[in-house]
Amino acid sequence: MQFYRKIPLLTATGSFWPWNSLESTHNQHSKQKTMRSSRISKEEALSFLLTHIVIEKGYHFQMTPGVLFELMNLAAEAESRVADEDDSVPHEIIEEVAQPFVANKTL
Repeated sequence: MQFYRKIPLLTATGSFWPWNSLESTHNQHSKQKTMRSSRISKEEALSFLLTHIVIEKGYHFQMTPGVLFELMNLAAEAESRVADEDDSVPHEIIEEVAQPFVANKTL
């Protein structure tokens, strides 16, 4: 039976063991995610975006991979803007983000 010895490594965080640096990286990512918690998820933004475009604006379109990609990007932008602006109203931001999409598709 062969035994492996733990070899200490000096990492960028000043830790001597690789699992310590991985743990601290995970903790930093968790803290950033918690600090930037959004009031609306990307999925909720996409749902509202589609509802606004199809139901409220009465716009019909074929859902192709390109259109879906564009809508997902708009939803991500809306989620980011809602998270950045504390006193914003989410549906107003989503409607604002949707305006160029509807304008470009109806011309």
